[in-house]
Amino acid sequence: MARAQSPLPSDAEIDGILAERIDYYQSGVGMVVGVIGPEGRRIVTHGVRDPGDRRPLDADTEFEVGSITKAFVGLLLEDMVGRGEVKLSDPINRFLPPQAQTPLQDGRAITLLDLATHTSGLPEEPPGLDPKNPFASYSTDQLATFLSTYRYPWAIGSRFDYSNLGYGLLGYGLGRAGRSDLPSLARDRILQPLGLSDTAFKLSPDQAGRLAPGHDAALQPTPPWDHSSLFEGSGAYIPLPTIC
Repeated sequence: MARAQSPLPSDAEIDGILAERIDYYQSGVGMVVGVIGPEGRRIVTHGVRDPGDRRPLDADTEFEVGSITKAFVGLLLEDMVGRGEVKLSDPINRFLPPQAQTPLQDGRAITLLDLATHTSGLPEEPPGLDPKNPFASYSTDQLATFLSTYRYPWAIGSRFDYSNLGYGLLGYGLGRAGRSDLPSLARDRILQPLGLSDTAFKLSPDQAGRLAPGHDAALQPTPPWDHSSLFEGSGAYIPLPTIC
């Protein structure tokens, strides 16, 4: 009986896609692809960490994952709902400090579900952030000043509009709801059970040595952004090694 052909592309096919993206279009300097299929797990790499760092990419190379962090916050929300610690209908203000309460709209409060589904009516980011490292030192006092004059552009819960601020508040609020903080709860409840021992908010010296830097549109290396506790949930995870 003939063996069924794998529905997944071969290593050579994946390498061809990466070569086109990196060598021809120059939209990056290096990539690592992890593949899980019936035949097991494998990785395909192409390029380098940085033009000034010719060490080969491998399964232990670390990458800043940015907004993929939001998926982990969503998993933590699901876990906490399952444990009965929070409800999707809970207002986020229940878990925020008094000086950082989000405004009501005709008596309607932003709920955890609104934040998780990007329907809170909050903007992508508050104004006045430093574009080079926008979330590094944003404080509850700054948040309070912004929220004190904020007016929702539409009804809360009625429209999708991507919000880093919303997910920052969701992660921050879940940490307080769990009488802890987002990094600790996510580590204990999500990362460790999944065996993601190399995924964290802060780099260890070993991880820092394996980090592939991000690059801007001119392919110049850029350092990872820092995140205050109010914005950790928006994109603070730095290393996420490949699956092998």
